[in-house]
Amino acid sequence: VKVAVRVRPFNTREKDLGAQLCIKMEGQTTIITDPKTGNPRDFSFDYSFWSHDGFTEREDGYLLRADDRYADQSIVYHELGEQVLDNAWEGYNCCLFAYGQTGSGKSYSMVGYGANKGIIPVSSEEIFVRIDKNQDPNLTYEVMVSMLEIYNEKVQDLLIPVAQRPQGGLKIRESKATGVFVENLSKHPVTSYAEIEKLMEKGNTNRSIGSTQMNATSSRAHTIFTIEFKQIVVTGDIKRTKVSVINLVDLAGSEKAGQTGATGERLKEGCAINKSLVVLGSVIEALAEKSQGKDKKGIVIPYRDSALTRILQTALGGNSKTVMVCALSPATVNYEETLSTLRYADRAKKIKNTATINLSPEEKIINELTEENNELKRLIEQAGGIERLRELREQLEANEKFSSAQRISWQQQREAVHDDFEPEIDRSGPHITNINEDHLLSGKVVYNFDNAPLVVGRKTANPKPDIIISNSSVRQRHCIFDKDGDGNITLEPIDYTCSEYLFVNGNKVSEKIILKHLDRIIIGTNQIYLFKIPGQEADIKENDIDYEFAIEEKSNIQQIEIEKETQQIPQQLPIPIQTKTAQVPIAQEEPKNDAIVNEPGNNYIPEKPENQINQESRPANQENHGNYESHENHGNHESHDNHQPEHAPIEVVHEPEPVNKKRQLHSRLAKLFPLVNEANLIATDLSRHVKFNVKIINILPDEVEKEEDLEPDYWEKELKVEVQNQDYGLIWLWDVEKFEDRLCMLREMLDEQTDPSPEEDPLWDPPEENLLGKGYYSLKPLGLLFDNPFNILIISTSGGDAGLLKMNIVPTDEDGQTLDEGPESPEELIGSLINFRVEIQEA
Repeated sequence: VKVAVRVRPFNTREKDLGAQLCIKMEGQTTIITDPKTGNPRDFSFDYSFWSHDGFTEREDGYLLRADDRYADQSIVYHELGEQVLDNAWEGYNCCLFAYGQTGSGKSYSMVGYGANKGIIPVSSEEIFVRIDKNQDPNLTYEVMVSMLEIYNEKVQDLLIPVAQRPQGGLKIRESKATGVFVENLSKHPVTSYAEIEKLMEKGNTNRSIGSTQMNATSSRAHTIFTIEFKQIVVTGDIKRTKVSVINLVDLAGSEKAGQTGATGERLKEGCAINKSLVVLGSVIEALAEKSQGKDKKGIVIPYRDSALTRILQTALGGNSKTVMVCALSPATVNYEETLSTLRYADRAKKIKNTATINLSPEEKIINELTEENNELKRLIEQAGGIERLRELREQLEANEKFSSAQRISWQQQREAVHDDFEPEIDRSGPHITNINEDHLLSGKVVYNFDNAPLVVGRKTANPKPDIIISNSSVRQRHCIFDKDGDGNITLEPIDYTCSEYLFVNGNKVSEKIILKHLDRIIIGTNQIYLFKIPGQEADIKENDIDYEFAIEEKSNIQQIEIEKETQQIPQQLPIPIQTKTAQVPIAQEEPKNDAIVNEPGNNYIPEKPENQINQESRPANQENHGNYESHENHGNHESHDNHQPEHAPIEVVHEPEPVNKKRQLHSRLAKLFPLVNEANLIATDLSRHVKFNVKIINILPDEVEKEEDLEPDYWEKELKVEVQNQDYGLIWLWDVEKFEDRLCMLREMLDEQTDPSPEEDPLWDPPEENLLGKGYYSLKPLGLLFDNPFNILIISTSGGDAGLLKMNIVPTDEDGQTLDEGPESPEELIGSLINFRVEIQEA
């Protein structure tokens, strides 16, 4: 497997966050630098493409190299795409993967934008350029294409209308003669690149419609575009066929890969959104070890564990020439995701495939399929058990259907297949187009107002709405687009409840309004449309409007409104961390102090302790075996009995957090709030007593060297989603990625109206221990062999008091007896064995 990595320029979000460059390339070596430690890590690949800077833009928008370092689209195609085509011409199966986090530039390399055509369109075009050069009358070519999507382990044909999709998806079958294939996947004979381009456009439009009507998240779906390329040579009466299957794979965002299974979380069989990516990682790991001779006897490569790896079994570890393109973000804010991508690529390059030329008479394939079918018929007669009998019959029917398809000539298939392209929607007048988080899927769904009024609502509404949106925040009948007497297009919510989830340019719509050119319309939590009137101008450029722009616009306006309405939360008095036992009276109970954020713009920073701590302090960790889930970073705890010493008020001056960190937090909150609102609505629709809240959690330091280390303003912060499940009587804190994964499962449950088993329930996790807080104990007196009785306050992740620990460390002799005296200075103890006893008096 050949591996290439490519780094893109900073995007607008990264520039706004003040991100720095953490990637550099030297020849085939890619170097990533940890922004916290400054430590570099080197990775070597077959190709390292620098596309971060060093380019100029032509009039047609093509990004042309301005120095020798920059790799433009033509260079990437020359190195990778031509290689794929050359292998296909020789008769090898080929596969080109695109891997990387969402927004890293996968689609730019694979598909491209505008004049910057990617590998897929250029390769498709080049196929027919080469075919047209053929002068041999005995040599003919046949090209067929198919396009599928894998979402939540379901395989769907993207070249058929969404309404015709089978609810359970297409079945994956395997034949000894032809290998793995997708049953009933449509194949389309083509004779030109224009026909391929039209089919790709149709596939992307169906993806966009599906993500709206099925409430699917496009960034969680894998797309496979397959070109089946045949070269037929007739010599006398002998007909020989050379077949190559080219799989062009755009994988889902790789930042989703580590959230299910890979981090110890149980894998929910059959409903895990991330399952294919997790299994793909396992397959690559196993194949890499096998290629290095490290495989253990009896270990089976887990191709069958996911739809993606099953379909691509040949490409991953068999008869295929495979190339993986890993897209990298250059920004320090994405360091962890980029490092993960580089590690993934480093494993993949160790895989070795054995590709062979697929040169065989078609009659041989047909004969092998016939023999296999006869064997299946014999097994059916001998089968024991109804389930096994059903499986064999299904396999036989699939094989017979596939065998029949092999007997139909390419010309007959071309005559039989009529691509039912829906007539293009008239965009000459006012219309709306969709804005998707995936740039490739934006602008694919179009509605004009020739037949106004148009009602927006759920697919279960009666009568059926004109525009269907499957989302819990959308009512059965949600809003209406109409024309007024002057020909203006208006938008109006059905009733006041709908206005909570209807926005134009970030503002709530509570009554009928007239839409203007380039208005951004948000229906529900995340369905976004752009209103256009051709020929008119607006204060904003259309190219500046994307999914993130619309979501952040709404969040900013909400934040301004909340800041006007919300009073400042009073700051509590600071708390000493460590005090002598004799000085600790018991304070009155304090109210709990968790930083729960229910609305955008709540920048509440919890109370902060006074820092009376020595340089040698180390943490004493307190854990709870309760109803919270443990995380790699520390969770939060609701404080109850807070013990505080009496003290005089102390004025503490706090330095503000770096601006870019606040921007990062705000940007993540802007994306998270609509999802949390949607999760609460879905839980209500499913009659589940579950409440979701956003929480800002402080990451407590492991070591304390100076007073500032214990001031919350200096702590790193992370977002968590608190899940209160009254059905089970449990509370968890979920990482954002895990919450997004479970939300996708909830959408699936709502769409299919299914009741999962407890093992597959996305609203349940086993109770696990969780860190409540940390306490810091000074070891300095131990250097003089003094005991050190202290009351240590356990600091919660909200910065408040999570508990009290009365403890002492008592120096002893070898028999455990308390020492009467110590040295004059700690230096006298260097090289000596020190015995001591830890006493926990009260917790």
